[in-house]
Amino acid sequence: MNNEIKISIPTSWEDIKLKDFQRYYKIEEPTSNDMLEVFLGLNSNHIRTLEAGSVNELIQSVSSVLSLPTEHLKLIHRVDNYGLIPNMDKMSYGEYLDLTEWLKDWDNMNMAMEVLYREVIEEKTNKKGLNQYLIEKYDTDKVDGIRGGEMTMDVVFSVVFFFQILTEQLLIHTPNYIKREMETKEWGQQQDLTENGEDTNRLLLLLQETLDESKKLHNFQFINA
Repeated sequence: MNNEIKISIPTSWEDIKLKDFQRYYKIEEPTSNDMLEVFLGLNSNHIRTLEAGSVNELIQSVSSVLSLPTEHLKLIHRVDNYGLIPNMDKMSYGEYLDLTEWLKDWDNMNMAMEVLYREVIEEKTNKKGLNQYLIEKYDTDKVDGIRGGEMTMDVVFSVVFFFQILTEQLLIHTPNYIKREMETKEWGQQQDLTENGEDTNRLLLLLQETLDESKKLHNFQFINA
């Protein structure tokens, strides 16, 4: 009888799936066994059959990956046949609202990833020789989180920090823009702009919550040995 156990050990964020990271993130006080079960697919019985030295090596290997920096990961535009929203400035209001809602909570990050990365339906090369693509139109009813959960953490972290920068810029510039617009509009137009401004301010509050939540990630304790 062959009792050999094959273990695939992650060496980078590229080897960690979002669904596994979410599962581990939800554990309030994760142990070494939790880490090995989630990221290596081992159960408690498997772990008990391994040599103590081997278990310690596995713990160190996975811990080293979970300790890798995330803020300098290069933004990934294509994942298989799915592409990142080409122009964030032209997102629909529905896309933006869903993103700001789902990015607030790691439990919903798989949903957010399906908003950000959608199927590429057309590709072309522009006059400057740069590759461009068009993604499918956003449909919130198609978002179920399954595909998003299969994405790897290098993709997730890179786009989270990109979106964080985008949020910071919006938080800085949008209030000033609204103020300038109100100063240049006639009184009758200011009333409509004020109402729109209230909607914008509510959106900005959501974005600030998103930003604060993403910053907490730096202080997350991955394992309590």
